[in-house]
Amino acid sequence: MLSQPTCEAERQLEKRLEQFDLWSVSEAYTDDDWEANFPDWPGLIWEAETVMAQETQSRQGLVLISRCWAISEEDETCADWARQHLQQEHVRQMVRQLTGSAESRTRWQACDVLGSLLVLDAATLTVLETALEDQDTYVRRRAFLALTCHLGGIDPQPYVRQMLSDVDSYNRYVAVNRYDPQSIPAALQDQIHAAAQDLEVARLLAGDGQ
Repeated sequence: MLSQPTCEAERQLEKRLEQFDLWSVSEAYTDDDWEANFPDWPGLIWEAETVMAQETQSRQGLVLISRCWAISEEDETCADWARQHLQQEHVRQMVRQLTGSAESRTRWQACDVLGSLLVLDAATLTVLETALEDQDTYVRRRAFLALTCHLGGIDPQPYVRQMLSDVDSYNRYVAVNRYDPQSIPAALQDQIHAAAQDLEVARLLAGDGQ
């Protein structure tokens, strides 16, 4: 059991998560989104949204929210709520904090949500750049995509250069594909061409990433 929720909304969410855990022990995991089969899934999501809407988040509240993001990963229900409310600073702050979650399923979604901002402020840039060093391959990829999808005011070259050296071949493939072949900056041409010759990346390029 999570300890000492600090408000009634957190207590209610903790209770829903405890019920979810009891139910999930006996659930047959036959679908990718099996979590949504929880009989009180709408209630759990409603409680999660209530906690996310709070203007300040306690440490315990963030732990609860992180868990909800993780179990709703398949359809991104909680992440979608955050996208819809991202114009509010306290929601942006919450999502930035979730990039440091213990749950990799939460971290990649948080990076993805931050990438939907029209402008990346200094605080958001910092957490996304930190996520480029994440131990999880997919979190690094989503952080990279969030950083490099903004063409205005952000130079993607340092992030492309970093991802071209990633240990994961698919991440290197994504970096190679960041630029159209005719628009590769001169400073990156040699590194991108070298990465494209890598056997694993070349295979991915030949199969269009499949």
